[in-house]
Amino acid sequence: MPKRFIKEACLFTSFYKTLLSFLLLAISSTTFAEPTGEQKSARRSTSEEQKSLELLTASQRMDKREMLKNALDLNQTESDRFWPIYYEYQAQLIPIYDRKFALIEQYADDYPKLSERQADHLVRESLTAKKQQIELLQTYYTKVARALSKNIAARFVQLESAWNGAFDVKLLSRLPLIPSPSTPAKH
Repeated sequence: MPKRFIKEACLFTSFYKTLLSFLLLAISSTTFAEPTGEQKSARRSTSEEQKSLELLTASQRMDKREMLKNALDLNQTESDRFWPIYYEYQAQLIPIYDRKFALIEQYADDYPKLSERQADHLVRESLTAKKQQIELLQTYYTKVARALSKNIAARFVQLESAWNGAFDVKLLSRLPLIPSPSTPAKH
């Protein structure tokens, strides 16, 4: 086996172990039951939540850059081409995540008295944000493929998809499920 293949296999194994640990941590801390009165009253202030969210996202971005740097294993010429494209992509990704966070805030504000109309709005907006994220990744796959190679672009998409998926799981797993209506819905 070529040494490069072994090195890449080790990097990906390490990445997937980290990703699996990340997912297991997110799932183990998940609670899908409605929050108790104590949990609701213990909710932090909006400014504390905002600071916490900003720290989480900043930390995630730094961790993701480091993971991509190690997993993509680019030479200097490839790095010089890739990173400006990546930073452009990341700058366009941030508003999509801001939109997702705003939807989560709306959900938290309206929970547990969520109307059918509010639930429909949140789901539709969430799906639109997810679609925008996928379309953005498709656009940047093409840019990376043109600037470097399709293999590097494919690895970028593979890593980016796994990372963003794990981040979404971590973030969304902390939300309680939309409450069941107390009376059956009328059609």
